Amino acid sequence: MTPHKKIFRNIVLFLVTIIFCTSCKKYLDVNINPNGPLTTGEKDLLAGIEAETGYNISGGMPARISAMWTQQIAYNSEPPEWDAYKWQPSDANNTWSFSMYTSILHNLKIVRETAVSRGNNHYLAIAEILTAYNLGVATDLWGDIPYDEAFKGTEGLQPKYQKQEDIYKIIFALLDSAISHGAKPAGHTAPAGGAGGDLIYGGNMNRWVKFAYFLKARHAFRLAYAPGHDKVAQSNIALQALTKAFTASGDNASFPFYDTPGTENPWNQAETKWGTFVLSDHFVKTLESKNDPRLTVYADPAEANGQYEGLENGTDPVSPTSVSHIGSFYLAADAPIYLGTQTEALFIKAEATFYTSGAAAALPIFNQAVKESMTSNGLSATDANTYLAANYPSFTDANALQAILYEKYVANYLSLEAFNDWRRTNIPTLSIVQNAVTNAIPQRWPYPSSERTNNPQPQHAILVTENVWWDTK
Repeated sequence: MTPHKKIFRNIVLFLVTIIFCTSCKKYLDVNINPNGPLTTGEKDLLAGIEAETGYNISGGMPARISAMWTQQIAYNSEPPEWDAYKWQPSDANNTWSFSMYTSILHNLKIVRETAVSRGNNHYLAIAEILTAYNLGVATDLWGDIPYDEAFKGTEGLQPKYQKQEDIYKIIFALLDSAISHGAKPAGHTAPAGGAGGDLIYGGNMNRWVKFAYFLKARHAFRLAYAPGHDKVAQSNIALQALTKAFTASGDNASFPFYDTPGTENPWNQAETKWGTFVLSDHFVKTLESKNDPRLTVYADPAEANGQYEGLENGTDPVSPTSVSHIGSFYLAADAPIYLGTQTEALFIKAEATFYTSGAAAALPIFNQAVKESMTSNGLSATDANTYLAANYPSFTDANALQAILYEKYVANYLSLEAFNDWRRTNIPTLSIVQNAVTNAIPQRWPYPSSERTNNPQPQHAILVTENVWWDTK
């Protein structure tokens, strides 16, 4: 291992060890506030913010709950459990209080203010992009959330909630500002990798700006069916942003993990310690019905019989050896966690092109997206061509949308984006699971019990089965 990689790995080890100690209290009875120092440099905070985002947001409970509620995975424990929608206000505390608002958004505010005072344009751009990303996750989980009044300390202990529509306006403003700052000279200090603080892109502003454009496309497209928005207009906005977004898988936004104890991928750590996340029977049967080669990557065969076996969500637990667990490709200790990918960008482009120009125009983009999904999972272009020929012999205005969104759902395995797309379009078709604790599939997270106690707001009465603002389907 080179000295640079050793330093980089040790930084991740330190950061992830701290983060893991504050992760899901379902597993650990540790509830430590991970607040950083109130006054510090940008680089002193950035690496920790990125690690928290990668470990506890993109690879943490938002992704896990999303994968269970979209029936990609199941929870092998006595029902009702998380996969049967037993996700209580107390379960949301850590994601809201310790990760999203304290370790991430609050510290990003410090980075932005410090960068402005020092004229560090590139640190400011990165902080704006990460703020937009995490605000997007938060508002898509809860709907209305506090932001403008949320970081005033003792002067604002009960910040008011802002409408989700207004939070989206803030997200777009942050991304536009980030693109502008990213195009300027770095300033007094330029971000770099390793000890420089940027563990995602190593200070490469070209890639950060591409990520900003990708997020513009993702969030513009989220509003395709939102009140007062038009899907064709939103498609054109997304398509324009994508012209300056990712152009290859090397542009993917990802956080790195390692095979050193304490620095492993969060899915790896969860499997090693508890082994409760297994493949959903729905997902296994769906992929088998299409002879999808990605099943061999997404899952490991059941130890007992060597076959791919899923657990029906919400049902009684089974022997761990009789069911398929998440595949080793995704459970590798050094598997990165992705915040955005070229694969997703291609599927956004395919759907947007379908809305603006029809199935014939969308077809080559759809084929490219499926191939990108296959090759990014270690499969070949030949595998993709065989799969496409067998499953999509025709691609018409009548079936194109179903095909695009189904394939995007499969490609976004273990990503919280699968839940967002399902809510936006109702594709794929999902049925309420057995032993469900609600009368419908949840559409949002409950507001955390800590907020209900310390900052009562009218929004806390909203049921988890009620749609968020942009979800009109």
